[in-house]
Amino acid sequence: MLSFQFGIGSAFILPSGTVGNPPSPLSPQRILTIADAEITFKRKNEKLMGQNQNPDDIAASDEDVSFKLSAGRVGLDTYNLMFGETISTGGNQAVVDEGPTAIPATTFQVTVAKSTLWLSDLGVLNAATLQPMQQIPSGTPLAGQYTCAAGVYTFSSADHTSGISVLISYLYTPATGGRTLTRLNHIQGYSPVNSIVIVAPYTSAGAASPLGVVRLRAVRFTDMGLPMKRAGYLVTPISGEAFPDASGSIWDLWSPA
Repeated sequence: MLSFQFGIGSAFILPSGTVGNPPSPLSPQRILTIADAEITFKRKNEKLMGQNQNPDDIAASDEDVSFKLSAGRVGLDTYNLMFGETISTGGNQAVVDEGPTAIPATTFQVTVAKSTLWLSDLGVLNAATLQPMQQIPSGTPLAGQYTCAAGVYTFSSADHTSGISVLISYLYTPATGGRTLTRLNHIQGYSPVNSIVIVAPYTSAGAASPLGVVRLRAVRFTDMGLPMKRAGYLVTPISGEAFPDASGSIWDLWSPA
């Protein structure tokens, strides 16, 4: 039955626990805030050319099935559908531009708020000019320089005398909470195998949608991204290619009528 199709419905990605390299934790992922979704069937034809300008025959050759979609609401588990790593508990967080803090007298040292959890320096700015200051590994800092260790930043007496205030950025490790996805360097061929289900939402008047559910039985991802914008939401592109599952089937297109 023919009818109209409008809009984007629901999309689900289901990692396989029996083939490929499954992510951990292993759980179906619903793709939310979908900006667009597209499945493409593409076939290559081979022509039998003779003495004439047009072929004597055309035979179907290689066939590709690919998908792409864009999601506005994703998390670590969504990204791990491509990589198949084990997500660990804990991780690092950043403090950006703590301050401004005036460089004190005598020791000329500033101890950051999360010094007990401090992991590494991300740089120091002169709060008035926003010019970066130079980190030196050791010794006595000169004007515009500093050293740091265990969350304690040491500046020069000259910068104290000049009345400089600083903005400090750094990484720290929270005592509890958080999760981390770390990408490892695996041997060629390592990746998860997923299936994708897309449910069409729209039913035209007097007819059921001919595109009720589309399922790609086995897919591997080829692209994901983090396209951040100055004035816009992060919308993550996800794309990949389909291939036959263990039964030899590639895709299903179900219609309620």
